Amino acid sequence: MESPLALVLLGLIASATIVQTVLLVTLAVKGQRLAARLAALEKDLLPRLDRLGVAIDNVTQVTDGVLRHLPEVESTLEDTLQKVRRTTGIVEALVLKPLAPLAAALALWRGLKRGTTVYRQLRAGSSTQS
Repeated sequence: MESPLALVLLGLIASATIVQTVLLVTLAVKGQRLAARLAALEKDLLPRLDRLGVAIDNVTQVTDGVLRHLPEVESTLEDTLQKVRRTTGIVEALVLKPLAPLAAALALWRGLKRGTTVYRQLRAGSSTQS
């Protein structure tokens, strides 16, 4: 088995094995570095994720509280709107309706006043033409 071809073949096999070993060792080292980076990243992010979880829980509690009190708020708003409508009706009945004759009298007074002004202007205009 001392043929030169066999020696070249064994040399190629040995070289390929050495290259594979170097590649595997390199991959293992880079994998360990990546694992270390991921562990550091996880160490940095876990407290932030925990705080985010607490914040989400707080928002959930606030939302649940709002949803529990929403019917009460709705009832209060509805009651307030009914009272405002009732007050508007009372104001209309007590203030606006009694003022209607006064408004009519004021309109009549303004009409008479304007009529006399126009009459005087027409009379003054006709007397200057004569």
